[in-house]
Amino acid sequence: MSSTTHSSLQEKSLFGIIIASISFVISLAWNDAFRNFFSKSTPIIKKYGPWGYAIAVSIIGIFIINMLIKYIFIDNNNT
Repeated sequence: MSSTTHSSLQEKSLFGIIIASISFVISLAWNDAFRNFFSKSTPIIKKYGPWGYAIAVSIIGIFIINMLIKYIFIDNNNT
């Protein structure tokens, strides 16, 4: 592995860590906002809202992860 490849790999890793950290902070902010919303809503939303939110976020997250994996593997196979 050449030094430019190693440096590029380190830059990509650092970029990934920074993106993950920012995403984590954003998700905590949204989580707090939804908790506040659910705690001040109607009884039905208080009861079922957090479950619907968790299911929707999980489905969206799985979809995005699968798309990223496909993109990464397709991109790596073409180079």
